[in-house]
Amino acid sequence: MSGTRQLGPSQLYHGCDLAKLDFDDTSELTPLGETIGQQRALDAIEFGVRMPHEGYNLYLMGSTGLGKHRVIKQTLERHREQAPGPCDWCYVANFSEQHRPHALKLPPGRGRALREDIKQLLEDLLNAIPAAFHGDEYNRRAEAIKKDYKEREEKIAENLGYTAKERGIALIHTPNGYTLAPVRDGHILSNEDFDKLPEEEQEELEATMEELKEELKKTMSQVPLWQRELRKRFKALDREFARDTVNQLVRELEERNEDQPEVVRYLQDYKQDVVDNLELFRAADSADSKSPDADDAVFNRYRVNLLVDNSETRGAPVVYENNPTYVNLVGRIEHIARMGTLMTHFTLIKPGALHRANGG
Repeated sequence: MSGTRQLGPSQLYHGCDLAKLDFDDTSELTPLGETIGQQRALDAIEFGVRMPHEGYNLYLMGSTGLGKHRVIKQTLERHREQAPGPCDWCYVANFSEQHRPHALKLPPGRGRALREDIKQLLEDLLNAIPAAFHGDEYNRRAEAIKKDYKEREEKIAENLGYTAKERGIALIHTPNGYTLAPVRDGHILSNEDFDKLPEEEQEELEATMEELKEELKKTMSQVPLWQRELRKRFKALDREFARDTVNQLVRELEERNEDQPEVVRYLQDYKQDVVDNLELFRAADSADSKSPDADDAVFNRYRVNLLVDNSETRGAPVVYENNPTYVNLVGRIEHIARMGTLMTHFTLIKPGALHRANGG
């Protein structure tokens, strides 16, 4: 055929002189650090990874065995080391709306520190609050309140007793309250002695006792109001001592986290909730109840759910999710069975790959 050229066997094969190679096999060679012959693909990957805006994604497609995973992993690792470390994320209780917990964004490592600090704080409160109510100062002020109430009750009883005595009636204090009885010559009359009195005198004494009973009833009607006032004063005293104890223990945490306004706000709400729920911390005061334990479920509200911990992350995280299901990507909310009902709590919120890769 015109224009064709025949090639000999030596022109179709380019031999390699193995004697010139300074290694025995390829296991002695250092792998190449870059991909050869795919410059456009590498440029596209670099462009996608460097995109500084949200809403962009990078999709790789190619035949099996081309090394796609290796290339993208190497690229991401290189950029990861140059990027700043992402924040920690925590869930904490919303004490005013339990079903809407607060998410706290914290600098790397601060989430773990907050979780440990709050755990220690709970343990300290379980020891310090009961101790505060057994101290000398609390006992002194509690006794003063009781004494004031007792003196008030004794005063009205004394006044009524003096009035009754002038009319020949004795006011007797019994374990069940007060009662009236006729008196003659300084002695309380028994039923038999009373029956021996003239009928006219009996009627007069009975009429007097009825009048005094009404007055006693009217006077003693104030006792429930005084008891309610007594309970209010004790409640105010308890809250005062509890607030002082909680403030003292939380003050250091507030100072340590003063650069995080959301944490300080959470600590303030935490203090108020403890004061509002003193019965949880004073359970040990009752002889028939066991001492509260920091691991009890009732104290879940005073925990920190460290959703994402980047305390040991260097640079931006790179997360590889081999099974990108909905749950694996966006996380889940676990449940526990209690009394035949499934219940959940903010401490049962678990992260997904998107949480762990946030900022990476």
